[in-house]
Amino acid sequence: MQILLGFVFGFLSSVGFGIVTNNPRRTLMPAGWIGAIAWVIYIVAVGTIME
Repeated sequence: MQILLGFVFGFLSSVGFGIVTNNPRRTLMPAGWIGAIAWVIYIVAVGTIME
C-alpha cells in the first residue's frame, strides 16, 4: 500500500511542481512518470536499509 501511495503522490507532486514552474505541457507527463518511479525506488531503498 505504501508503494502505491508513493507512486501516486510522487507522480502528482512532480506534475504539480512542473505546473508551478511553468514547464511546457508536453513535459509534464514524462516528469510525472519519472518522479513516481524515483519515489518508489527511494521507498524500496530506504525500506531495505532500515530493515
